[in-house]
Amino acid sequence: MRLTEFVVVVMAALLFLIPTMRQENRPMERQEQEEAPMEQVLEESNTFKITYEVQKPEEESLADIIWMKRAAEVAKDEGIPYFNVLEQHTTKRFVDSYNMELSVVEGVIQLDKDPMRAEFDANEIESLVLTDSP
Repeated sequence: MRLTEFVVVVMAALLFLIPTMRQENRPMERQEQEEAPMEQVLEESNTFKITYEVQKPEEESLADIIWMKRAAEVAKDEGIPYFNVLEQHTTKRFVDSYNMELSVVEGVIQLDKDPMRAEFDANEIESLVLTDSP
C-alpha cells in the first residue's frame, strides 16, 4: 500500500469515527430527557401541559390533530408561535352516553422563540381546516 493510499484510509476512518464518538453520548442525554417526569418538565416557564378529551365518536380520528391545534392556541396566546412537543400520549376513557371508549390526548409542549430549533409553527397548525371526509 502506498503512503497516499494509507493516508486516505486513515483520514476516512477518522472522519467516520469522530462523529460516531460524539453521538454516543447523545442518545443517553435524549433518553434522560424523555424519561423526565412531567412535573419536572412543567417547572420550566415555557412548558405547558395540554389535554384534549374527545367528546364525540366523530372526533376520534382527529384527536391528535385537535390536540395539536390546542397546543398551537396556547403557543400563540403566550406570544411565542414556535414550539416542540416534549411528550404526548393517548389513553382511553369510557363515556357512558356513547357506551364506548373515547380518547384522551395529553402532552407537554415547550415554546421556543427560535423557529430553527422548533418543530412546529403555531400559525401553520392553526391554519389547518378540519372537515368531514366524504
